[in-house]
Amino acid sequence: MTSRKEATSDGALIPLLGPRGYLAIPIAEDGLLIVTRDGRKGRPGTLRENEVEALDRLAHHARLAIANARLHAHMSEMAITDPLTGLANHGEMQARLAFECGRLQRYATLRAAGHHLSVILLDIDHFKKFNDRFGHQAGDAVLKGVAAALKGAVRSFDIAARYGGEEFAVILPETTEEAAREIAERIRRSVSMYPFASEDGKSVRVTASVGIATAPENGSTPAALIKQADAALYHSKEEGRNRVTHALDTERPVARVLSMDSTRRRREQGAARARAGSRRAPARSSHPRRRTPPV
Repeated sequence: MTSRKEATSDGALIPLLGPRGYLAIPIAEDGLLIVTRDGRKGRPGTLRENEVEALDRLAHHARLAIANARLHAHMSEMAITDPLTGLANHGEMQARLAFECGRLQRYATLRAAGHHLSVILLDIDHFKKFNDRFGHQAGDAVLKGVAAALKGAVRSFDIAARYGGEEFAVILPETTEEAAREIAERIRRSVSMYPFASEDGKSVRVTASVGIATAPENGSTPAALIKQADAALYHSKEEGRNRVTHALDTERPVARVLSMDSTRRRREQGAARARAGSRRAPARSSHPRRRTPPV
């Protein structure tokens, strides 16, 4: 098979084939099946009618096979890719993280020291306010821009993904805490410097908060690393946003951060019961001044 650029006319085929009979059959959008038959004594051979019909049927099946292969490749790509940003989707990110954690655990089993794995979680600051002010179309443009900034800031073997909503994740194989901090800072700066613009053409500054976790220091399973990185991300939000925090930087217990929502719900339920019972007996509280951490 040759490309149509190489054979756009009969004249273009003559230097390729020499003095031989040939049949050019299109079997793909940019390809031709070239069939030749050698003649005797330097004379061009001639393809018989039944041979031409057989080759035409063969080309038809080849066209279907090529189209199916391309469709399969396209569908496979869609299954693991976020359609808006072009990054890996949540499912693919989880699968790749599980693979990398498994690889790290195999190294540990073999007592091979010096191997690390880091995970970055990034959340766009005040994204809901941005959407409310400029509209969802502008919000989609920001998501695409952040994805572009991510692609430009990570290494070729890192896995950048859209984790969900306005949150992104990056898997950093064979990356220590120090190296992960450098990459995360590069990502944060890239996002803050990206040329976002509103619909009226005005420049808009977008920032992101970042959390990092590193294995084996912060755990060795996907769930543990995500929890630790999420806790570090929450700390970045608490400290004013547009910053990078590693899980080792904060003394806040991860369990407390992750159970914040359930703690708030329990307190709200307790307050409701206290109000309901206030007419019958005084409400009792052993910690009257304890406050819920800010969201």
